[in-house]
Amino acid sequence: MKISQSCPLIRRLTIANQLKQKQKTKDFLSVIKFSHLIELRCEIVDLDYVEQFLSSLITYLPALTKLNVQYEHLVTITENFTSDITRTNCANLKSINFTDVQATVHSEDFYRYFPSLNLSIDK
Repeated sequence: MKISQSCPLIRRLTIANQLKQKQKTKDFLSVIKFSHLIELRCEIVDLDYVEQFLSSLITYLPALTKLNVQYEHLVTITENFTSDITRTNCANLKSINFTDVQATVHSEDFYRYFPSLNLSIDK
């Protein structure tokens, strides 16, 4: 919340924290908005941070087009690419860089979940 208020025009953000959060962001009364954030890098983070940023109940990311994340974190947070709670923040993604797996064949649910995604996933 402090970052979004202090830097409202931030376009790129890298999160690097493997420690679990002490206070879950779900306790905040309003949704945290990053209106201009186009790139989010969650490469070496605890699952809590991926949830915090991709859950539309916690954070609103209308301009997000590029995501760097561990594949397993994305599968968990999106409930295997079926959760409506994270779909809003993932809808405009054009590029996903998975930091923990090489290119793989994805399910139909994966491609339906990311309708703006270019067909070639970054390695």
